[in-house]
Amino acid sequence: LAIGASLAGFVTAKSRAEETAKTWFKENENGLRDRLKNLEDDVVSMAEQARKTIERTRQKAMAEAEKNLSSASGSAPTQVSPETKASLTEADTALKDKPESQYTYSDWNIRAYAAHSNKNLALAAEYWGNAAQAQDASDLDIAKALVNQGIAFEQGKQTDKALASFEEVTKRFGTSLAPELQEPVARALINQGNNYEICKQTDK
Repeated sequence: LAIGASLAGFVTAKSRAEETAKTWFKENENGLRDRLKNLEDDVVSMAEQARKTIERTRQKAMAEAEKNLSSASGSAPTQVSPETKASLTEADTALKDKPESQYTYSDWNIRAYAAHSNKNLALAAEYWGNAAQAQDASDLDIAKALVNQGIAFEQGKQTDKALASFEEVTKRFGTSLAPELQEPVARALINQGNNYEICKQTDK
């Protein structure tokens, strides 16, 4: 009898607890949903802020890398800051999980700058060549990629390949009246002339 009474009491207490819990959840359902929605919004906002921060850091790294390369000509690759190198390497690593068949111009450009920052000139030149062939590449993108490819070849002492890249720029865009193409065409002409001089000296 004592055991039966204890079991009955337990069952009754359990039922009351369940009923109390159901009542509490029912009374607070709207408040809980609001709190969960706020938490979801906070997580989404934090993720977006993190994405923007990463993107700003990446853009800053690309800007420094582009500036260093634009001032280079025939010399060894200029050293970028450790922060820039780390950012480019991180972006490059992230892209390795993406099929190359889905790469955009920007993807190939990032990988090229990452390779160049690690002084892997042959790989950088290959990636810039791929960037110039990307389906979404504009004329300006193509011209810049080919100039960068030529500089990478030039720095790697591959004069013939460097000349081919610079000549491709002048051949395709040398007569263009588009203002934005004047700068890469001018760079290609200057570097083309420098490499002709190198070839003459080598022949001598």
